[in-house]
Amino acid sequence: MVFDRISFHRPGRKPIQPARPALAAEFSRLEAAVAAEDSAAFEAACRGLQQAIGRAEPAELGTAGPRLAAMLATVPPWPRAYLAVMTGACVENGADPVACSGPILAGVREALEGALRFADAWERAAGEEELPEPEDGADPDAATELLLDGADPDAPEARDLRRAVTAWWTLHLWEMAAVAVLSHAAVRRAAARSGTTADLLALADRYAEAHHELKCLTYAAATLDEEPLLVLDRPSGTGYLMRMSGVVDNFQLHTLLAHVLIAGRHLGGEAPEPAAVEACRAADLPPERRPTPRARSTCWPRTARGSGTRARRATSRWWTASARSSWTRRRTGGAGRPAGSSRASRAAWCWSGC
Repeated sequence: MVFDRISFHRPGRKPIQPARPALAAEFSRLEAAVAAEDSAAFEAACRGLQQAIGRAEPAELGTAGPRLAAMLATVPPWPRAYLAVMTGACVENGADPVACSGPILAGVREALEGALRFADAWERAAGEEELPEPEDGADPDAATELLLDGADPDAPEARDLRRAVTAWWTLHLWEMAAVAVLSHAAVRRAAARSGTTADLLALADRYAEAHHELKCLTYAAATLDEEPLLVLDRPSGTGYLMRMSGVVDNFQLHTLLAHVLIAGRHLGGEAPEPAAVEACRAADLPPERRPTPRARSTCWPRTARGSGTRARRATSRWWTASARSSWTRRRTGGAGRPAGSSRASRAAWCWSGC
């Protein structure tokens, strides 16, 4: 059986608020659906598990994250990306990031490789036509038709093409899941030692050349930890030997440097507002106090020479989804579509992101 895109929320319908489900029971439903290859039961179990995760206590989420991560390899590619996002949600709410990181980082690497194969196949088949935008409602079934070009849908090459299409359409989900685990220094250190970070950054660079930059992923993977830093102030002729961790970009660095050196009275000038400093250290904030994706700092820290540096825009990822419609694709003869359907239905995934 082949799973396809799944609709977990349907716009226009008021969600039913059930009694608080037991997390363990929902996990059992999901595992039973996967074992039985029952796509309808899988969709229902995913909805139930999503609700259970949203109502679970931090201690429950601590065990849910690794359990979900261990399931990823047993689930077909399309729903696997969704489960990866739910795993990332558990990590953001207290699950062990190291225990969850292996399958997620392997998944984002596989998605990047598949997306690059899709870009190459698209260039051969569509020429100068622009690559489809999955987050703008592009139709994966139309792309699959174009790439197959009448080939046998059951041939190994066709299966590889469908996997490439799935990778292209789910890469943004894998990116979100990867950022959730790469936000933790222990995961970044392990990924750097194993060579995973270098591999991901190289693949992300190739993807940026083909389509667009994956800023969230590359910033998270390239975050500096325990990095020595020499800061020189020319007007005063002083220097400061420092060490930085969790620094993503120059906006964040400048804000934190201004806080340490100006607010710490080592240099003269106007220190950044506490809200800007707090936003730059958002990883230390409890979830209820983290900035929303639309929040931004309006503070401009001033150095002793009066030059301005904009504070880093702080964002937090929230794991919600919606879709217009979906099919569960089943194997049929010919084009591989459900009987009686002229086209597999389209799905539009709407996720909070960068």
